[in-house]
Amino acid sequence: MKIAIDVSPLQTGHKVRGIGFYVHHLQKALVSHFPENEYLFFTKQHEITEDVDVVHYPYFDLFAQTLPLVKRHKTVVTVHDLTPLIYPEHFPAGFKGKLKWELQKRNLQRMDMVIANSTTSKKDITKIAGVHESKVAVTYLAAGEEFKMIENAQVQIASLKKKYNLPQKFALYVGDVTWNKNLPNLIRAVTKNNIPLVMVGKSLVEKDFDRTNVWNRDRIE
Repeated sequence: MKIAIDVSPLQTGHKVRGIGFYVHHLQKALVSHFPENEYLFFTKQHEITEDVDVVHYPYFDLFAQTLPLVKRHKTVVTVHDLTPLIYPEHFPAGFKGKLKWELQKRNLQRMDMVIANSTTSKKDITKIAGVHESKVAVTYLAAGEEFKMIENAQVQIASLKKKYNLPQKFALYVGDVTWNKNLPNLIRAVTKNNIPLVMVGKSLVEKDFDRTNVWNRDRIE
């Protein structure tokens, strides 16, 4: 089988976010575990050849055209969540955004299969996007292969604690800095309970980011 996969998120700011992590590891895992298939990793629509059996779009943007207007192959798309539609007061789409959503919704309904990360996301996709539940498959995200049981754990823990000057006990956050992560409330909680907080993630320290994007609001407030 020849499978075409859209890896364009790896060329944008999504590269260092959850979407980029998902696309990168999906690409790596498919090649490693299913070598019998032929893969075409593309960033532009015109790169998709006619002999492709299935096209997979592992990223779905609500307010930008990430799906083709003309569907020429069997097509699968991953929809991670519909957060901006569930909380519109926090993510105002504007007139153009609403028009683009209507277009994206129609395109999504034409797909042969939709992958959701959870049962909750599947319910949202069915209810809000109007995709029949029979076309939505729940596929839970897996841990990366770098996560495994290690030998001499106590020695490595001691080394990391010394390297990063970590306290004996602390709360750990690993992830992005976006509104839906509710980090201000996390910080208030650990402050109130006098618990040290350790935060990990490139987006926590990068200075070159879009300050006009509503997703980045908590990074500047």
